[in-house]
Amino acid sequence: MKVCCSLVMCFCLTACWDLVEVNQMAIVNFIGMDINPEEGGSTFYYHIVNPSGIAAQKTSGINAPVYTFRVSSKLATEVPSKLLDSIPKRPFFDHSEAMVVTERAARKGIVDQLNFMEKQRDRQSTINMLVTDSPLSDFMQIYTTLERLPGNNVRTIIENQSMESGEASYRSRIKDVVENLDTNTLIVLPLVSVSGSRESSTTQRYEHMDANEGSFILRGGALIKQGAMIGKLSAYEMPFYNLLNGEIKMLHQIVHLNEGHVDLWLKDILVKKNLVQKSGHPVINIQIKAKVHIDGNTQETKLTADNLDLIITQLSKQVVERSNQLYEKTKAKHWDIMGIEEMISRKRGSTRKKPMEGKGKWEQTELAVSVHFVIQTFGNTLDPYKSGDVDG
Repeated sequence: MKVCCSLVMCFCLTACWDLVEVNQMAIVNFIGMDINPEEGGSTFYYHIVNPSGIAAQKTSGINAPVYTFRVSSKLATEVPSKLLDSIPKRPFFDHSEAMVVTERAARKGIVDQLNFMEKQRDRQSTINMLVTDSPLSDFMQIYTTLERLPGNNVRTIIENQSMESGEASYRSRIKDVVENLDTNTLIVLPLVSVSGSRESSTTQRYEHMDANEGSFILRGGALIKQGAMIGKLSAYEMPFYNLLNGEIKMLHQIVHLNEGHVDLWLKDILVKKNLVQKSGHPVINIQIKAKVHIDGNTQETKLTADNLDLIITQLSKQVVERSNQLYEKTKAKHWDIMGIEEMISRKRGSTRKKPMEGKGKWEQTELAVSVHFVIQTFGNTLDPYKSGDVDG
């Protein structure tokens, strides 16, 4: 009897009603967006993964790891249906790795595109967002080396640079832009270009040894305020932007001393930021602590205790000067890179001193940077090797 009941119950069970086979999906890895100044509307590029192109190649020849599909429309809401006009599979956006927009689109503003993406059921607000100053048609036709999926490639570059050098910020996701649309806080998105001029839109790319030609390269950062780009920071300036905002893991500096130079890595960086009033003017105090590791040394002088003190003194002076230079430059362009205006707005009415009020008050804010560095390691040798004079 129990067996019969079990069989009847098994026949009553239904299969998965919304099952979709993997080979029926068009897995989107990378998304690109540009505006159409003449016709109006936008153009979207989609990298669709070709599974046979990323699997181990057992046959002769190299298959394309992704295919690029382009869709143009005056309305963002028409893009999904137009995409289906050319793709014989169901688009699957859950595995998207990054989204790139052109500089001209970013400067005009990307609020409409962000609103459209937020309405999608399968939106990925945690993917990286970046800006390119290269033509989008070139950017989305690149086959990348080592990491063959371009979306994964550019995401890894951003992650590595945010961890290793500070040339990119980890706060560069779509959600970071969306969360600050109604504030004056600036977000810095990675600015990425296409390097070289060699054709990289065919799989012959993988037969060339020179990987620098026709690849992605990080150029700096694009400043975004309320969904629109207002300026750029160079790759040289990005580490100090992240340092002043406490969003950096390591910082590389070169100190020139005694007819040579010392390569230094700042690690375990701790940054404290505090806004106060002095003589009726706002002052933002930045306290920086870090452990210093000597990575290279070409000084003519031996590495003594006095020389180490000199290195720390010169390093401290250099970090303070470059921090002030960046702050003064961006303040002159009305770029509030440290979110001082938002900090002042939170201070209003919450202090016994005269409230920090008035439009543009943040531009009167003085920057005071203090540093405390401790040298931790010297490398395997205390002093660099020297070649001696040999007679004969």
